[in-house]
Amino acid sequence: MVFQSLIVYSILVAVMVAFAWLYSLQRSHQYAYFNTRVSNDSKRIYLILIICIFSLVMGLRYKVGADYLTYYEGYFYNIDVGKGEVFFVWIRELFNSLNFHFTIYFSFLAFLNITFFVLAFKRDAFVLPLLLFFIFANGDWLFWMNGIRQSIAMCIWIYALNFIEKEKLWMYFGFCLLSIGFHTSAIILIPLYFFLKNGKDYFRSIRIQLMLFLTAFVIQYLFNSFLARVAPVIEFYQSEISGGLYDYSMERFQEEASSTVGGSGIAYYFRLLLNTLVIFNSKKLKDYFYSKWFLIIYSLFFIGLLTENIFPVGSIVITRPFRYFFIFESIVYSYFLFYLFKNSLYTKGFAYVLILTFISIFYLNIITANVDSNIWYQFYFDR
Repeated sequence: MVFQSLIVYSILVAVMVAFAWLYSLQRSHQYAYFNTRVSNDSKRIYLILIICIFSLVMGLRYKVGADYLTYYEGYFYNIDVGKGEVFFVWIRELFNSLNFHFTIYFSFLAFLNITFFVLAFKRDAFVLPLLLFFIFANGDWLFWMNGIRQSIAMCIWIYALNFIEKEKLWMYFGFCLLSIGFHTSAIILIPLYFFLKNGKDYFRSIRIQLMLFLTAFVIQYLFNSFLARVAPVIEFYQSEISGGLYDYSMERFQEEASSTVGGSGIAYYFRLLLNTLVIFNSKKLKDYFYSKWFLIIYSLFFIGLLTENIFPVGSIVITRPFRYFFIFESIVYSYFLFYLFKNSLYTKGFAYVLILTFISIFYLNIITANVDSNIWYQFYFDR
């Protein structure tokens, strides 16, 4: 199973990155932010191949994530596993009524994820290969394949961010409604339009960013001491926002919080160092990718960085509403490495070191995993 997982993931990532690289070569060979229009339909074939390959391979998977079997049973018995979100229910009932095999159903759900994500960054072809690499190397794909409803809502919303940049309120609102149709918690994303539409750099000061980043860990350390005070808020999120298969008890949350305070593992501390490095270089990044789009991306990255580290690592219940922001870590990593590749020979070498480190951690996680970790790639007949 370990060898099978290494082979499948390696080939999948390599092929997707290669097609993304070929697509980027068909666009501008130099960084030109506003000169990124697709002028020939033949260029789109690479994006179509990326989408199809990802959808097929992820659809053929089995038991990837603790919630996978719940979605599988929900489809098999045609029962709701969420809070009756209209679009997700409609897709499940449609595929079930047509007696499609469950792999076709899951392939379509994966198709929604990758399609909206790729379309969101189609304009920035230069960074697409790195984005696809980090989706796997930084572990975001596990959330895509596990928290399926929310991950689809998240990818739709990421695409909708383009309409914040263009200040098209009704288009943004429309795609947010589409997101809500997959996961109720997406309702919290609507007010972000008014926060981000002006293109303001809310996190300009590096010193203030570092202070806020440090404060997040202090709050995380103290979290258990005021857990009882925030219990009503947590229970509200459980019943009204998360619900469905994510309905954990407060006892379960307390157990999660007390057992994961401070985090652990090489990957955890490696990302802490890398996030600190990104903050130190944030002004240079904003100057290099000078645009309203990147300011939106960076603001959401820093919000995600704070919310991810304020709460105890692994506390699924309370972090569920903030999972929309966590993926911007991988997105900013992609822009950061592109900047390193284009800056100097020294930074280019450092970028290669970072890539090799992520690959090593990714492989190490697979090799050291066990059958209950849900990291291995399994086919249905491997049960």
